[in-house]
Amino acid sequence: MKANHVPRTERLRVRILKLEYRLDECWTREPDRFYQFCRHCGQTVITVNTTGHGKGCMLRGTPKEISYYKRLLAECVT
Repeated sequence: MKANHVPRTERLRVRILKLEYRLDECWTREPDRFYQFCRHCGQTVITVNTTGHGKGCMLRGTPKEISYYKRLLAECVT
């Protein structure tokens, strides 16, 4: 990563934006379902807010990953 000469803060910002975008774009809605649901694990928004994404979902752990990279970014800036 040192060879590409992109500052660490910029790489972290881009990574955080990509993860947040992936998390926002996972929701879909069908006319016969009242709540939005995750297109990867099929759980509704309410279930994900209380218990998290389902087992085997590619987005499981993404909020923790975002908070980790935000902590790293805060350490870089200060």
